[in-house]
Amino acid sequence: MKLDVKANHDPVNGFMCRVCQICYESREGFTSYGYTTDHTYLFTSKARKFNERVSLEACRLLKRKEKLLKSLSEENNKIKRSSSTSSMFDSRLSSLFAVGSLQRIEENAVPWQPNDEATHCPICFQAFNLFGLRRHHCRLCGRVICDFDAPEIDENGIKLRQCKECVATITRYMHKTSDSNLDSFSLQICKIYKELCKEIQFVDGTLPKFNGLLELFSSNCIVTDKLKNDYHSANILRKSLSDSFVRIDKLSKQIKLITIPEDASQRHKLVNSLIHSITLYLQNHMFTLRMMPILKNNKFIFNENDKVDDKPLESTPIVSSSPSVSFAQTFFSLFKTESQSISEDDKEKLSIFEFQKNQVQNYLQDAMKSRRLDDVQSLRLSLKEIENEINRIKNKN
Repeated sequence: MKLDVKANHDPVNGFMCRVCQICYESREGFTSYGYTTDHTYLFTSKARKFNERVSLEACRLLKRKEKLLKSLSEENNKIKRSSSTSSMFDSRLSSLFAVGSLQRIEENAVPWQPNDEATHCPICFQAFNLFGLRRHHCRLCGRVICDFDAPEIDENGIKLRQCKECVATITRYMHKTSDSNLDSFSLQICKIYKELCKEIQFVDGTLPKFNGLLELFSSNCIVTDKLKNDYHSANILRKSLSDSFVRIDKLSKQIKLITIPEDASQRHKLVNSLIHSITLYLQNHMFTLRMMPILKNNKFIFNENDKVDDKPLESTPIVSSSPSVSFAQTFFSLFKTESQSISEDDKEKLSIFEFQKNQVQNYLQDAMKSRRLDDVQSLRLSLKEIENEINRIKNKN
């Protein structure tokens, strides 16, 4: 790798030198999977252009269909009025002219493909013939389609021949743009739940790394340069986890603010189960952040309240590598039946809230020292709510 005159890693102005595997892997920015390139922006830009083009085409087909149905409906009304006031011979003659007028309206809606240019159906790729597979024009796109792939569809009493691709395009567009099947409660709860799943997925992937570094710190008495780098990485992970937990708590508050009718018992049960599962998730996953030691005089100093010196860190209940399963199981079990934790004694509830209160107070002190004003405000609100719950339980007894 490239080194400077002081044997430090310098990928820009350094000189290629032969090093050992330990130095090669311990350099900054090393990854075991090699060089990667992020093509997300390129993919999203192309996908956005494709979706815009598809949506524009679907919108054009939908407007063409509405205009065509309106014109055919007006023409049918004219034919009915004229046939009711004319004799039998005149009505038969007017019906012959009516067929031609309807066909002219359909041809003016979109240019039709000439029959001579189409030898095969563009959907099923079968060859046209005079007896088996006849040619028909789709009234929306104008292509020549076979009878099987372009049937006549009844649209409010008006038969309109449409190919399967145009029908599928319009159906997808209407399903995408229409939210009539979801009310305001469903839209809000789905949006919050998606954001909650993203935060939980991030915690599930980051927390095992942080716990592994804590075990490494507790098992090594001698602080090396590699451990110092790991300590810096652990601080970054701890900061990102703390921010993620704060966002999860904010999402829990947003769920509480959703307006629910009093007679919707299932929705009340859903919201209460989701809030309780989030509370359990935070209680089971936040406590390891307090175990972060302090690096002083080349020694790791742990908090005395955590009692790391009395028992090894491996004996503490470190969170498993896949806690998202437990979160989902907790949520759905709470929604289906009354959970045992809900029916616990007030004494056990009080101990849980006391523990959570200590956690939030420590996070509040850290946020005030780092002058993270947004986090301070949200943590103060969380602390106030926890204290209100504690007072409510104490007043109840």
